[in-house]
Amino acid sequence: MTNKKLENKSLQDKFLNDLINDKKTLEINLINGLVLSCKLEKFDNFSLLINHNNMATLVYKHSISSISLKNYKKK
Repeated sequence: MTNKKLENKSLQDKFLNDLINDKKTLEINLINGLVLSCKLEKFDNFSLLINHNNMATLVYKHSISSISLKNYKKK
């Protein structure tokens, strides 16, 4: 991928691609208050495919309040 294509990627795409590549456990907070501890497998413009409790689960982005790394420790 050229530098020009990297510049055109959105902040969201960069963040989500890093989560997939690093295979870190994250927490997805949904707007209904539910918190999902999972690993991100794939994403598109409207949804995330996650591994939650060893099951593939599709979560629509409009239902997400926030995404954070689980047990993140600042260096």
